[in-house]
Amino acid sequence: QAAVAIENANLYEELRKNQERLEKEVRFAQRVQMALLPAGPPKRLKGVDVAAAFSPARELGGDFHDYLSPDANTFVVTLGDVSGKGVPAALYSAFAAELVRGRTFRRRYLPDRSSPAGILSSVNTILHQRQLEEYYCTLAYAVFDLKRRVLTMANSGLPYPVRWSEGVCAPIELPGVPLGSFQGTTYDEVTLALHPGDVFVFYSDGVSEAMNDAGGEFTSERIIDVVNRSVQLPAAKIVEALVEAVDEWRAGAAPNDDMTAVVLKITA
Repeated sequence: QAAVAIENANLYEELRKNQERLEKEVRFAQRVQMALLPAGPPKRLKGVDVAAAFSPARELGGDFHDYLSPDANTFVVTLGDVSGKGVPAALYSAFAAELVRGRTFRRRYLPDRSSPAGILSSVNTILHQRQLEEYYCTLAYAVFDLKRRVLTMANSGLPYPVRWSEGVCAPIELPGVPLGSFQGTTYDEVTLALHPGDVFVFYSDGVSEAMNDAGGEFTSERIIDVVNRSVQLPAAKIVEALVEAVDEWRAGAAPNDDMTAVVLKITA
C-alpha cells in the first residue's frame, strides 16, 4: 500500500508539472497570436478609419485579420476564418495569414498577378498542396484604392460583408469556394465606387451565427440593424456597438465559434 501511494504521488506530481507546462505554453501562444494581429492602420494613411474586434471561442482561435498598405494610395483589408477551433486552427490561420501578406506585398513587382482574385487563387493552390483536407479557410480580400476611389474585392466563402453607402445598407454578395478545398479554383471580383461616409463591415460567421441559449442565431440582418443605428459613429464605436449587440443576444451563453469583425469607414 505504501508503494502504491508513493507511485500515485509521483504520477500526480508529473501530471501537475505537465499541466503547468501546457498552461504556460498556451498563454505564450495567446500572446503570439495577439501580437500577429494588426495594432492599427498605417499612420501615414489618410481618408480611412478602421477598427476591429477579435474573440476566440477557446484559448486560441482560427480567425485572422490584417491591414496592409502595399503602396501609398492602397489599403488592403483581409479577414479569414479557418475551419475548426483551438490550436490546430490557430496554426493553420497563422500560415494562411502570412501567405496572404507575402502575396500582397509582391504587388509592386507582380501587379498583374496581385489582384484580389489572383491572390486568392495563389493561396488556394498552396493550401491545397499541403494536403490538410480536414482544414480550409474562408477569406475576404478587399483592396481600397484611395486615389481612384474604388474598392475591389474577392471572397472565398466568408459571410458577405456589409456596405453602408448613401443611406443604403446591404451585403456585398460575392460567393466563392473556401481556400484549400479544390485545386485550380478561380474567384470572381466586384468593384464598387467609394464615397465619403461609406462604411464596410467584414465579419466571420462566429458573429452572424452567434447563438443564444435557445439556439437562435444573431444573423446578418441584425448586423445591418447595428450599422444603420451607428453609422455616424467612428469605426471603433461601430465595432463596439456590434460586439455589445452580440453579447446582449447571447445573454451569457458560451461562444460557439471564434468572432472577428473589422469596420472601415471612408472619412474623406
